[in-house]
Amino acid sequence: MKKKIMIMVLCVSTLMTVPVFGEENVSSQTTDTIQIDESEVTAVQDTVTIAVDTDVLDYPGRKEGNVIGEVLAEDEVTRTGTISDIWSRILFEDENGEQQTGYIPTSVLEGYEEEDTEENVEAGIIHKSSGKGIFADAVDGVTLTGGDEGILVGDVVTASADSALRPLGTFRITHYCPCSICCGPWANGVTSTGSTAVTNRTIAVDPTVIPYGSKVVIDGQVYIAEDCGGAIKNNRIDIYVGSHAEAEEKGVYETEVYLLEEGKSSEETQSSAEAQTSREVQSSGELQEENTDVQAENQGE
Repeated sequence: MKKKIMIMVLCVSTLMTVPVFGEENVSSQTTDTIQIDESEVTAVQDTVTIAVDTDVLDYPGRKEGNVIGEVLAEDEVTRTGTISDIWSRILFEDENGEQQTGYIPTSVLEGYEEEDTEENVEAGIIHKSSGKGIFADAVDGVTLTGGDEGILVGDVVTASADSALRPLGTFRITHYCPCSICCGPWANGVTSTGSTAVTNRTIAVDPTVIPYGSKVVIDGQVYIAEDCGGAIKNNRIDIYVGSHAEAEEKGVYETEVYLLEEGKSSEETQSSAEAQTSREVQSSGELQEENTDVQAENQGE
């Protein structure tokens, strides 16, 4: 029987290195470099002024794009293209003084601050998924807000009463929504596993660190790993929320993260970890003994 529980983490004596689970969980979607279709870029050639300090990304979308530089308020840069009027492609100087190409939200430019980038872009609307994947049908218990077009709001994820927690370490927590700033101008609302993103449930992870389908506890709430992103690597988790304003309000922080293991008691989890440690120590001892024997044979010769 499933019960809704609020998991309170009392303390952890030591931080554990984040385990890397089986390679069968690795998705090629995190290793492929996303290419931009130039046919989607509207060519422009003008000089624009930066209104607020902002990061420059290598791809137009905060979940997929990696930070490659920064521009500061009052900087003047050359703009070479726009994407759906939401993103601007610019030329800027990196920290080494070399000219690079990157992407910034158009809304950070002087004269564009008042434009609402979320209301007019279809990519910012979540629809029920028509994709196929291991989570394509996992949208039970959710409601659709805003009529036929809106955000799927999920119930709190349930967990078995006999669940145990495995500490994964300290993670950098960020937040994203389905808008074109967070997910890029071509976002279609379908996660990398084929499901539709749902608040109170969906998180984007590095699947080489946390496998898809894992239940993860962050600040006492249970989420499910069912999305990824080009910028979501190693110890970083992106939590899906209902609006860009909420994503900005919740911001960025670091916290302890736990893997929820259902059907296992804390004693079983501890015994499993101790057994793994014992096997590693035994293996190390055998290797050291083998090296000693080899050295002795070499000296005898």
